[in-house]
Amino acid sequence: MATAVIACAALRLGTAGLRELTGAPGWEDAAGVIGLDLTAAALYAAAAFALEDTRHRPVLPVGRPGNRSEAVRRGTEPGERPEL
Repeated sequence: MATAVIACAALRLGTAGLRELTGAPGWEDAAGVIGLDLTAAALYAAAAFALEDTRHRPVLPVGRPGNRSEAVRRGTEPGERPEL
């Protein structure tokens, strides 16, 4: 989900840049629509990760591969070392 938010932000930045370069009003509309999509994706991701942190288990799907519930219980991601 975080990757989707970053990709959407990059796409919005690119369309806004094209609007500035070309002056075509269609790019402004496209940047606005992508901005609304970005807002929705960012709000969903923030809610999903906040719920996961408070409940210590996955609540909303975020597209993470593997078993996140065990990583949440241990407090680390797979491949990470726990803090000493």
